[in-house]
Amino acid sequence: MKKTVILFAFFFVIFGVDAAYSSGFKLAVVNLQQALNETNEGKQAKQVIKNSVKQKQEIIKKKEMELKKEKDALDRLSPTSSGYDKKLGNYRKSVKNLKLLIQKIQSELSRKESAYSKNILDSLIEIIKQIRKEKGYDLILEVHSGVVDYNPAIDITKELIKRYNKLTSTKNR
Repeated sequence: MKKTVILFAFFFVIFGVDAAYSSGFKLAVVNLQQALNETNEGKQAKQVIKNSVKQKQEIIKKKEMELKKEKDALDRLSPTSSGYDKKLGNYRKSVKNLKLLIQKIQSELSRKESAYSKNILDSLIEIIKQIRKEKGYDLILEVHSGVVDYNPAIDITKELIKRYNKLTSTKNR
């Protein structure tokens, strides 16, 4: 029984693939990450994120400098001196607050990047659907989703970027 099922599956794959090719099966691939990075809006989003990261790094650097001053002041005190415990408590609180700030900033930047990416990717997917219908593709695969190798002639990434930029440039006018 098991051999029959395997044999049936083997013939189905062989003849199914053959039937698909004989009927003009059209396949394309697309690199969504490349499209996301190379669209005009994608480039702008990357720049906004980059500027935001730079801004946040300056805030963190300033807080780290303040923390270093607190640490230096604490190091100058003797552990037995009055006020040491209070300064140590303040220092530990400042360290904890800095860690929380860094986590908050990382989360904020991640959310911002995801929002930009999602908006652009949603539009890219719609354009891919249009290209598939217009060009009669039966299947369009994303190159990072299990595609090992392909003929560059079936890659529609550049066309996708071009259409997206054209679409968004007319919307922004």
